Amino acid sequence: MSYVVSVRVLFALLLICCVSACGEATYRKAITGSVSLKKEPLSDGIIQFTPMSGGSSEYPATKESGMIAKGEYKIPAEVGLVPGKYRVVITSGDGGAPADPDQPPGPSGNYVMKDRIPPEYNVKSTVEVEVTQAGPNQFNFEIP
Repeated sequence: MSYVVSVRVLFALLLICCVSACGEATYRKAITGSVSLKKEPLSDGIIQFTPMSGGSSEYPATKESGMIAKGEYKIPAEVGLVPGKYRVVITSGDGGAPADPDQPPGPSGNYVMKDRIPPEYNVKSTVEVEVTQAGPNQFNFEIP
């Protein structure tokens, strides 16, 4: 009889721990969306979300990035964003290779790729999104 009670208590404690652990991860939200450049899906790139506020003392805001492939991106909840406002930066190299790959980049004339994304979506971005608790946190970007 005491064995059955011990197993039930152990099971109940395990269930409580699992539910508590699951609850902890829910403050981060999955982020998904699409990116098009000149009305075509962006073949590859990186999207970055930078917090515009510090979040809360319990769940501080974090900066996160995701890979763009075939016009789509996804940041899973495990590494997602806490609810709040974020500045968005999108980058994508033009694929240009240096003239001489044996030369270092710089004044020699061997330069790195140029970004295909206009500054207003990149280094001068004013694009903002708001991640919400209720979701869905899907953000699509059409870059002219």
